[in-house]
Amino acid sequence: MDELHDAAVDTQAEAAGDPTGETPAPADSAESHLAGTASAAAADDGILFLNEYLYENHLLTNFARMQTSGGRRTLLLVVGIACIAGGIAWLVMDTRLGWLGIIVAAMGAYLLWHRAHMRHSYARHYIDAMEKDPTSFGDRYRRVAVSDEGLMVFARDGRSRYYRFRDLSRVQQDDLMHVLQFGLDGVCVPRDSFVRGTDAEFERFLAALPQGRHHRRG
Repeated sequence: MDELHDAAVDTQAEAAGDPTGETPAPADSAESHLAGTASAAAADDGILFLNEYLYENHLLTNFARMQTSGGRRTLLLVVGIACIAGGIAWLVMDTRLGWLGIIVAAMGAYLLWHRAHMRHSYARHYIDAMEKDPTSFGDRYRRVAVSDEGLMVFARDGRSRYYRFRDLSRVQQDDLMHVLQFGLDGVCVPRDSFVRGTDAEFERFLAALPQGRHHRRG
């Protein structure tokens, strides 16, 4: 973005004319030259998409919902039901060790309770972490710069984290955001926060990645 700003300033200076007395360029020509210079600068810096946003609570809550959807919830459901069924069967078939059956069934009930509340718990954890440590990775501000090879997440204070697309494990999408998963780290890219490129272009870009088979609607 600094390159774009510098290019715009230089172009505006050129449009104002040479101080030696040469005739300034016509307004239409100057505007065309400014647009062309900005486009060239955007292409030269290697950044395909820029996304800037504040990690407000509704984004954190939706991020938590997407992080806890799918296989994890299914696994908790299956294991929880199995524990309850197994615990009851144990209690009925072996009265001497029936107390173990009660413990197993109780574990299953806890897993089902945890599954029902895990989205709220994760969201609360993310929000509390932001509020308790506002200096953590630059407050709630995020700037995501995407190139062909990966993406860089910038904080307000200039700190950054880089993720290569070769390490991308899955992509989740819903009507509010894209979530790109790199191992244990998830990167949120809201659909309405692009300052370079468009959401539709970014979605096509993700679909063209070798990891596109991992796409899933949240």
